[in-house]
Amino acid sequence: MQTDILTSVILVMAAVFAGLFVALWRQEKHKRYILTYAYWSAAVATCIALQAWVIKDFGVKELVAYHALASSGVIALLWGVEARQDRSVPLAGFIALTALTGVLIAFARAAEVQMVVIMSQNFNSGLLFTIGAYACWMSGRASMADRALFWAFVLLAAYSIFRPSVTMVLASTMSMEE
Repeated sequence: MQTDILTSVILVMAAVFAGLFVALWRQEKHKRYILTYAYWSAAVATCIALQAWVIKDFGVKELVAYHALASSGVIALLWGVEARQDRSVPLAGFIALTALTGVLIAFARAAEVQMVVIMSQNFNSGLLFTIGAYACWMSGRASMADRALFWAFVLLAAYSIFRPSVTMVLASTMSMEE
């Protein structure tokens, strides 16, 4: 029950942010990168909804599609941040990393090795956010927004990389106690 409420709140927040970004873009249409923020928020909302209410047991195809959607949202966000800073984006590298991770996820899911699936998806997101943090750091911009983006990317990278490891340790500890 509490999980459903929390999921619903996060879903609504992501959808509201997507709408706010679209409204902001409508005011400043020359700033196309704002649409990438809207796409990221919509991708987050869609992934949460799919995971919570639509697909209870992801097959290989569903999982790879889910990975592509989640990763494309992160890539869009990073592209938008870089475009806002008038910097080039290693889009081909982001896509190659996501594609390689997608292949690993497909093989792990087919072999029913769930922890490899979770670790791969989260490592991919963490690495993308790390690249985004590095790009923010290297931009040399010192505005409050740029510093906030840098620290947000650092925290999201750490969360994406370390959460599955902590979850795995806790799950094994709990199973040993039973």
